[in-house]
Amino acid sequence: MHYRALEQASEDINYLDLAGVQNVLDVGGGSAAFSMELAKIKKEITATVFDLPEVIPLTQKYISNAGLSEKD
Repeated sequence: MHYRALEQASEDINYLDLAGVQNVLDVGGGSAAFSMELAKIKKEITATVFDLPEVIPLTQKYISNAGLSEKD
């Protein structure tokens, strides 16, 4: 699901107006695919991923593997 979400996120984010956006709350964010794509496109965005406690360790792994841990 993560890799499919990454592909979808990179396409969908092009349709968003991110002007003035600095913070994002990703509710049910799972692997953080959409949050990571936002952070890659717009460096000043800070994303907070909210999900079930058993999901968050996986989320942190994906964020770390993407080299975005400094933003967590």
